[in-house]
Amino acid sequence: MVEVTLKAEITHPIPKARLVEAFLGAGGFFPYNLLPTITNAEIQEAISIEGRQRRTVRHTVKAQDQEPFLYNHSTVDRDELGGISREISHEVKITALPLEGGSVCKYAGRYFTVGPGDIPEEEMMRAMRGKASVMFGAIEAYLEVPSDAVLFE
Repeated sequence: MVEVTLKAEITHPIPKARLVEAFLGAGGFFPYNLLPTITNAEIQEAISIEGRQRRTVRHTVKAQDQEPFLYNHSTVDRDELGGISREISHEVKITALPLEGGSVCKYAGRYFTVGPGDIPEEEMMRAMRGKASVMFGAIEAYLEVPSDAVLFE
């Protein structure tokens, strides 16, 4: 059994609504573009069967106007008996800071496998750090754009 967890947190002076917009527009973090379609809390689930493995992919999103904003992407692989053989999840939570006027963005990545690890631990950490850096990079780039500019259409 192998379990690797990576957590990161950043605090920004920009309001939560702008931080959520930057996050949703981050290319490379999501399997598809969420920005034009996301309005309310939604859960999307896809199940595929590959050989004897059954894979469930779930996206959970709480929309921008809810507190806190939450995005979770998880993939669960099950063997032919239904036991979990591998689970990967990425969670992002953005919360407003009422007194300071800014916001906090938290990222948590988790990789869990039963049995011998099929991917070295260092490679798993590198992949999770890559996901976090894409997200935080999009936020940093967003800070450089004037607040009245339209970023994503």
